[in-house]
Amino acid sequence: MPPFGPSLKSARSVSVLRQSVRRVFMESLSSAWFVELLRATRRNRCAIVVMHRFATDHGVHIGHDPVAFRQLLSTLRRHRVSLVDVETAVRQYDENDSSCRADGLSVAFTVDDGYDDLLDVGEPIFAEFDCPVSVFVVPDVIEGKSWFWWDQVDWILRHTDRRAGTIDLTHRELRFAWSDEVSRLAARADIEQALKQLSHNHMLAALDQLAQRAGVNLPDRAPAEYRVLDWNTLRSAEARGVRFGPHSWSHPILSRCTDEQSRTEIVSSVEAVRSQFQNPVPMFCYPNGCDTDFGAREQASLTSAGLHYALSTKPGVLQPTMADPYGTDWRMRIPRISYGESAGHIFRSFL
Repeated sequence: MPPFGPSLKSARSVSVLRQSVRRVFMESLSSAWFVELLRATRRNRCAIVVMHRFATDHGVHIGHDPVAFRQLLSTLRRHRVSLVDVETAVRQYDENDSSCRADGLSVAFTVDDGYDDLLDVGEPIFAEFDCPVSVFVVPDVIEGKSWFWWDQVDWILRHTDRRAGTIDLTHRELRFAWSDEVSRLAARADIEQALKQLSHNHMLAALDQLAQRAGVNLPDRAPAEYRVLDWNTLRSAEARGVRFGPHSWSHPILSRCTDEQSRTEIVSSVEAVRSQFQNPVPMFCYPNGCDTDFGAREQASLTSAGLHYALSTKPGVLQPTMADPYGTDWRMRIPRISYGESAGHIFRSFL
């Protein structure tokens, strides 16, 4: 044992203590007195929550736990938080449509990408609590012409017999290695973060290089564990009340695309969604969605396509005077909060 520093046992004890404190803190944020305090001091607030995959018994992916999600919706209902459609939520806070703004606290749920676990796991829970949900889909992936690039990274790392590798990036070489599932996930996160910094064309080339050096042949179509719902299934879900909107044509980071690529990604996805659904959500959802992932160029393309709202992943909630914290162009970069498996995570966002 080294002469200085905590032992492994004491380090683990500190970690367990921190987790316990965090759990107690998050539980306190779901208490009746705290929610009533929010209702009195943070009126007219709406959190738009972004979700992705749902956990299944047979899937290899990490997803939202359905038990925790059901408990979260139960807590929101118990505290009389309004569960609203995302279009309704945004229009409530649009200064040009203030007449329909609601009092109190509300939450709108969005799901990005449209994986097939939404149908088996997510949709029944939303229906159980009469909770609206809007799903943002990627037509090129739906039609089987491509599959998500981060899933390709995951496939490569799961199927290679090597445990280390390199990728030549624009100005440096990325080295990575793993020995178990935890370090594999860390390597995957490092690779994904590095690829996000490249131009779209360079990213595709780096992905091919990763597969070649790993000795893995990528399937042309997404394997079963990475499948998204097809158009027919999506339209059936629409008939049951689920709404759908465009999330780009093939899910590149738009700011890393050429002018023509960016415009085509937006316009083609908007046209496809309009042609496939009876009542599409009249807003766009930026891939990745950080401030550096889109800009004036993308906003101009959306305006020309007839859309005046777009969802980002910039943290924040809707509030009565949106221009104060988010600027006059807030409609084109609407904030959302990431999903957390407790209602306290949502209530904290209202502070």
